[in-house]
Parts: sequence; C-alpha cells; structure tokens
Amino acid sequence: MKRNPSLLLGILIALEDSPYEELATIDLKETLKETSESDYTMSEVLHHIHLLGDRGLVDSSSNRHRLTDAGHDHLEAARQKGRVSL
Repeated sequence: MKRNPSLLLGILIALEDSPYEELATIDLKETLKETSESDYTMSEVLHHIHLLGDRGLVDSSSNRHRLTDAGHDHLEAARQKGRVSL
C-alpha cells in the first residue's frame, strides 16, 4: 500500500481536534470521512495509523488511538514553519 501524506496529516489533525483523549479506529475513519473529500477504507486508515505509530506520533497499540506528545510537537513545529506536512 502506498503512503498517503494527506491521510497521515488528516489522522494527526483529527486526533488533535477531537474532544476525546482517544478515538476508536471506526470513529477516526468516520471523522476523516466528514472532514476530507476522500472516503478511505478501513485498511488504508489502519495502515496509516501504524505508520504514524512507527514514528512515535500516534499511540497505535490498541484499537483506540491517541496523539502522543511527539505528535503534538510535530504539528506545532510544522505550523510554526508555516507548513503542516509529513
């Protein structure tokens, strides 16, 4: 499966914007569906959550996911540079 930078960023932002500490995979998928023009498959969402977990940006150790401190730092640093990308 190819890496999709837009999906990676969408996951980080969705977790950051959530009023909850953690989101279940299905809730994250639905949030992404509401906030983007793409309807990602569950497989795509899970793969990209695991990629973010590999980087330490998201805790992906269960079916509930949260943004780690490193994930918050990554988004903050990207915004300070004037670009939010991965």
